[in-house]
Amino acid sequence: MKIITTVLCLALVDSVFGGANLDLKQSSVPGFKLQIDQEAYFTDIHGKADPSIIAHTPIGKAVKIYRTDGFCYVGTVTEIEDSETHFKIYGTINNVPTGRFGFVLAKGGIFAGAIVEEEKEQTYVLEYSPAHKGYVFFRTTKYNKPQA
Repeated sequence: MKIITTVLCLALVDSVFGGANLDLKQSSVPGFKLQIDQEAYFTDIHGKADPSIIAHTPIGKAVKIYRTDGFCYVGTVTEIEDSETHFKIYGTINNVPTGRFGFVLAKGGIFAGAIVEEEKEQTYVLEYSPAHKGYVFFRTTKYNKPQA
């Protein structure tokens, strides 16, 4: 009786799954592998920037940058410039038309960054905030084009 039950169970499993086999081969896309961390968060959800994450983000990586008001920029790293004196990282913002961002980490503890929304003519610069205990983005009019 046990043998008949076992055979019936195996036949049922085979018919349910249609003889499907698990294919554990690698992806057919060369150079692609499954990654858990698909995007880097340059700031936390309160807008406080993290220089260590910025410095270790490769070209092509999707990034998220939060402002203190909760707005989230979604972008992609497009260029990195690395030398003995400084590290610069640039990218485009995907959810704001003609939006770009850039950060620089230089010797001597210099940390700066900016987000430019060209269409709205708005610029946000990275400044230290004692209230946030870190660097956050503040809107500035310093770089606006003069009105004619």
